[in-house]
Amino acid sequence: MSIKKYFFLFIITIYTAISFAQNFEPFTCKNPTYGAHAINCTRWIISQKNIAIGDAGSILLSNDDGLTWQRIEPFSKQTFRSVFIKDSLTFSAIASHDNGLGDLYKTLDGGLTWI
Repeated sequence: MSIKKYFFLFIITIYTAISFAQNFEPFTCKNPTYGAHAINCTRWIISQKNIAIGDAGSILLSNDDGLTWQRIEPFSKQTFRSVFIKDSLTFSAIASHDNGLGDLYKTLDGGLTWI
């Protein structure tokens, strides 16, 4: 093959790649807006009930397998790291301070109130 044919194939390849490339649009979280920087742990509780915990004291509950989320008002601004499920109403969450120490919180009513 001659140089002209290679050049022609190269131009066709570049044109095709440019013509059919998709535009990149950055991902932005639109729903839910929960006011935290990150979700650090999610757990399935029972049936379609889920919990998600994260930075800035974020606790989110879902009763429809994650389609909608209810935000529990932060009682602490700590970063929640992990959540442990005992049963459908009782679970615990570990929160950490900036100094490396942490606290353990527990709920007995499915996540609505914490001690």
